[in-house]
Amino acid sequence: MFKRSASGAALAGACIASFLIAAPPAQAAPSGATACTTANWRPLDGRLVYPKVDGAVLHQQGPYADCLPTYTLSIRTLLVYDCTTTNSAGNRWTHVTARYSTGDIKGWIYNDKYLSMEAVECPR
Repeated sequence: MFKRSASGAALAGACIASFLIAAPPAQAAPSGATACTTANWRPLDGRLVYPKVDGAVLHQQGPYADCLPTYTLSIRTLLVYDCTTTNSAGNRWTHVTARYSTGDIKGWIYNDKYLSMEAVECPR
């Protein structure tokens, strides 16, 4: 009986010790609608550019492929760079302001496909 009690106490002590020294759980990256609406950006860069592709450019709600497009831009749409960020999948996105005579439209554009350079890094 003493052996069981001692091994039970040792097991309980090991469990408590592992709990006390275990690393805190990692913060999960935002996903879904949260990832599309919570990305930080500011108008930091200010360079004027045009998209690098012929055809429609998706201007997304957030810096992820599954975020809804807010607008489809043409290659001749003048863009003002705001800032660039890397999403949790490791892809680079730039927040831009599209300038139109009727007003500005803000959103995210995927760098590799649509832009020829990056902007200043977005705040974290």
